[in-house]
Amino acid sequence: MKPSASSLHDLLDQSTEYHIPMYQRDYTWQTEEISDFISDFLEAFSRNSQRFFGTILLSDNAPYKEMSSDRHVLYVIDGQQRITTSLICLVALRHLALDLAPTYAQSRDVAEGIYLIPAFTRF
Repeated sequence: MKPSASSLHDLLDQSTEYHIPMYQRDYTWQTEEISDFISDFLEAFSRNSQRFFGTILLSDNAPYKEMSSDRHVLYVIDGQQRITTSLICLVALRHLALDLAPTYAQSRDVAEGIYLIPAFTRF
């Protein structure tokens, strides 16, 4: 294993596809965990600082027969809840920005800056 620090932006690059193996637990975060997550994000944002996101363990070893893919595939071993919550928040922000675009032109730029690709699959 080779640990490294990465930003969420780096994690969600457009060249990597993340697979969540079936043996991983389902998404189980409730209001309390999501509220804590968003509060931590808003605090870091208001201070214009970085925040420790948590450990995410990824593997390039297929835990099952690999389906053909022309993308770089990594398997989420740990960190699924945080990654999934991040994607949900990004989708919500993008939708909000698009909804505000008729009134606030800059909102369209924000929405276009959030690139979401079908990077996560579950087998």
